[in-house]
Amino acid sequence: VLMSDNNDLIKRLMIQDASFLTAHEKSLLQNNLDSFNRLAVMSNSELSSIIQRDVTRSLWNGSEVLKKAQTALRLIKALGIKWTFIDSPDFPPMLREMKDPPYALFYRGNLDCLNQKCVSIVGTRRVTCTGRNAAFDFAKDASDDNVTVVSGLAMGVDICSHKGALAGKSGKTAAVLPGGIDTIVPLSNTKT
Repeated sequence: VLMSDNNDLIKRLMIQDASFLTAHEKSLLQNNLDSFNRLAVMSNSELSSIIQRDVTRSLWNGSEVLKKAQTALRLIKALGIKWTFIDSPDFPPMLREMKDPPYALFYRGNLDCLNQKCVSIVGTRRVTCTGRNAAFDFAKDASDDNVTVVSGLAMGVDICSHKGALAGKSGKTAAVLPGGIDTIVPLSNTKT
């Protein structure tokens, strides 16, 4: 990875961390700032000027956000995490159709599975034996039909869905995590 690529990624990681901004506002920042250094010293009023909305009540602290972005970059490299941003060609088109799409996706594996037919299977964590079997069977049938199964990674229906998808012919499944990709929740699913 070239240094200029690292600089752009750090800037994007900083922008991603601004949870009080919409994807559109994050894109405005991306397009109007030439370096992460400018973002690190930006005041709330400068930020407000770029995104055309008052953010004086936000908790923007550029130097802290920069430290977090640098830590995230080290994790990305150490764990082999891949990324795509909303303006990247490989960003899944269906996600762009959302009212406020994610600005970034961090992933392991093959992102192309989200560009094909998908079905989301979610349900209770305290699943009955019948529910467990139904989630597994439904996901396996979807996988047999070359459909990607998308679910969380929680105990119960979510895990049964992933296991069913992996047992099917295509074996394509995507787990949506509530935190960072370096933090599998619950911990017991780390090796699942």
